Amino acid sequence: MKVIIDLIEDIRESINNNGSYTIVGMLLKEDENNKKNLIYAGEAPVGSFYVDKISKELI
Repeated sequence: MKVIIDLIEDIRESINNNGSYTIVGMLLKEDENNKKNLIYAGEAPVGSFYVDKISKELI
């Protein structure tokens, strides 16, 4: 979880808290022919997120 929090803090500092930046999440799918490869399947803007402290996931 500390890695995610540090990443968010690094990004915030890098953009100087400028509101004109947008964070997007990328959707990746497994390649049916080779499960080790991922295929780009789209993206969507991230409007909000939080860290679930119990499961240690970024939601």
